[in-house]
Amino acid sequence: MKPTKILMCAMAVGAMTFAASKASAFPLTLKSLSGTITSTAIAGTSTTATKYSVNLKKLMLVVSNQVVLNGGLPPPANATIVVDPYQYDSVNVSFQVYLTNSSGYFYSLSSNDIAAFNIYDIATTIKSNGGSENDTINVELDIFGAGPDGSYDEFDVFGSGKLSASTNGKTGIVKMTISLKNGAGLGVYQDSDDGVSSGGFNLQGSGIPPVAGPYSTWWYDNNGFGG
Repeated sequence: MKPTKILMCAMAVGAMTFAASKASAFPLTLKSLSGTITSTAIAGTSTTATKYSVNLKKLMLVVSNQVVLNGGLPPPANATIVVDPYQYDSVNVSFQVYLTNSSGYFYSLSSNDIAAFNIYDIATTIKSNGGSENDTINVELDIFGAGPDGSYDEFDVFGSGKLSASTNGKTGIVKMTISLKNGAGLGVYQDSDDGVSSGGFNLQGSGIPPVAGPYSTWWYDNNGFGG
């Protein structure tokens, strides 16, 4: 990240490491992302702020380019950004964010300082008889790096989002969606001195959770609020 960026206070979590040799058993794929970066090129002297439209395809170019700059191979064309809501990256103390595809490709974006994802607070509603959960969450997604033109870009959105989950009682498979509609945070476009990101994203996926019970119970128990 840019040296001037002030990181939000990370949550106190129990140490949970992620084996980089394999992908998550509970992946949430970044299905969509959209917004704007409004930025000031040179603080105090620029006369007009620049407004740049952002979408998932554009940010994938930044991500792919930064992977190569970090010494990795160019990601395959079908690679997608994935978040594991049950696994923490021990380097940046955020949820594990990585690139993967159906052929087993894996590259950690969180460990290699290209992306970060966190849930900071939860207000939960659980319907145990239906195996469903609907939460209001404070959530953040931050993606950053050097684009193909060599300049630094960062899209960071934080705000009140939604987490919904439903469990199949026969298979134990949980379907989960995490979304944010109107978030805001630091925005950097082409090495701008400062700026604001505005927008949102949608994560979707399913799997068998590594622990039993509602997601919010796991979150509270692993963030210093429970036993």
